[in-house]
Amino acid sequence: MGFISSYVDRKRIEKTLPFLSKEMKILDLGCGDGWFTKYLNSIGYDCVGVEPSIKNHHPFYHGTADKIPFPENHFDCVTMFEVIEHIQPSCYAEINRVLKSKGKIILSTILPESDKLIHFLSKIKIVTPYVTPHINLVHIESLPWKLITNSRILKLDQFGVFEKTK
Repeated sequence: MGFISSYVDRKRIEKTLPFLSKEMKILDLGCGDGWFTKYLNSIGYDCVGVEPSIKNHHPFYHGTADKIPFPENHFDCVTMFEVIEHIQPSCYAEINRVLKSKGKIILSTILPESDKLIHFLSKIKIVTPYVTPHINLVHIESLPWKLITNSRILKLDQFGVFEKTK
């Protein structure tokens, strides 16, 4: 479980850092245990994490994708690693609300056609087990933001960088 997850996390970092600057305010939405939030802060970035299962304690805040506890136009970038498949498309408006004009969205999500395989691998503890069900399996090209770049991680996971368009 650890080796594959660690490899994928390193790939996410490698693909994400070129699109960030230390002047940005970054929201790590659905931050889980906060590994990425902690990592960014440890190397000088301004990042907060939002997760429904945590209590408020800077840099972490209790919230959900449909109720982000920050004001409008607050962030330059929102990251969501393995989150979009767990939220309703109606949450996209809330993400846009807290994101500044021309802000970036950086995300990874499972390829819809890989979901059954990943679910099986999680059951036998080869990859991190699911925490909540996948309710929004998408190809990232269909998301409502301007796609800047996309790629794959291990041919099972999609990675994309987007720009807010509205």
